[in-house]
Amino acid sequence: MAGIDTVIYTPNGAPFFVGNNSFSNFLYKQLERLGTIFGGRVVCCSPSELKAYNAIGIKALNINNGVDIEERPLEPLPRLSNTGIKTRYPGLRSGKFRIVTSGRIEDQKNPTLFNTIAKYFEEFHDFEFLWIGEGADREMLTSKNIVITGWLSTEDTKDLIAASQVYLSTSTFEGLPFAVLEALALKKPVLLTDCVGNRDIVNKRLNGDLFTSEDEAIIKILQYHNNRDMLQIMGEYSQQHCEQEFDVYSTFTSYRSLYKS
Repeated sequence: MAGIDTVIYTPNGAPFFVGNNSFSNFLYKQLERLGTIFGGRVVCCSPSELKAYNAIGIKALNINNGVDIEERPLEPLPRLSNTGIKTRYPGLRSGKFRIVTSGRIEDQKNPTLFNTIAKYFEEFHDFEFLWIGEGADREMLTSKNIVITGWLSTEDTKDLIAASQVYLSTSTFEGLPFAVLEALALKKPVLLTDCVGNRDIVNKRLNGDLFTSEDEAIIKILQYHNNRDMLQIMGEYSQQHCEQEFDVYSTFTSYRSLYKS
């Protein structure tokens, strides 16, 4: 309508998954269908997002999101959170089994579920839960073993993730989450809700697990805690999987080819 010949639309999180309101989700589906009438290409950033668009009758293609696999020194996965972090982030406790997540504290990321999982471990002194980020639903994170850092620089965020044992995502849906991909690049085992976007990241349970309930997540965390050597192997698989499927150079090359077509 604006006279632009080439339109590339990447949802990066389908709007018809937002919230639990069936009417609004239905409305968003109709708007997405309406948008395709005017032409352009829909590019989904994960196979499961592509499947969701195909399911509502929208033709699309898939180009995975990608992250940079940095040439940064990656030490073996720490069995416990290291001591050097304590002085920079006084809310954290050294020598704990740390479960970390990063992102906005809002409904899509399901902080209520994150809090429920953390609360089970509230009286277990070995465990610590870390949320890197900020948001309107901060008050949902009430468990005493959760530390909220607020927004940090990229390097500080990576340092904290690298010093943790497991990356946890409780999202209700995603496109293909950059935060989780960056955790893969940092050799983190991942424990993710079985939702659109997340389910494309776990590779045959070699680099982590999917869960559908808080009980499944709690059991997996206990298994990880009791099998630290397994986490080292899973972390190696995480980085390998990221290099093979989610490298930013491959993403860039695919988009450049699409823009030229």
